[in-house]
Amino acid sequence: MAGRNTNRKVKAVAAPEAPALAVNMDAPAKPTKVLHKLTAVQQKAVDTMGGPSDKIRFLTKEGLTRSQITQVITNAKGGKLLYQHVRNVQKDDERKAAEAKAKA
Repeated sequence: MAGRNTNRKVKAVAAPEAPALAVNMDAPAKPTKVLHKLTAVQQKAVDTMGGPSDKIRFLTKEGLTRSQITQVITNAKGGKLLYQHVRNVQKDDERKAAEAKAKA
């Protein structure tokens, strides 16, 4: 480490201040997402099904989008269902249907 100046002083430079935002605290908060609600018939059918994959297949046939499906059902552990899980189930079913059609 010869020749290296380790006692160098560094000058601190203040960051520019961000402009203040005016927020009306009396105004009601606007919802950021519109959650999809299942009909009573759909909810009853989903409640009687076993795993999340069966529920995904059912709700896909009912016409729900992937995002809507993630909003209305949970994973096997009761946590949030991932969009990727829904997509994987749907794509796997499409692949299996294409292979069955090719064999026929």
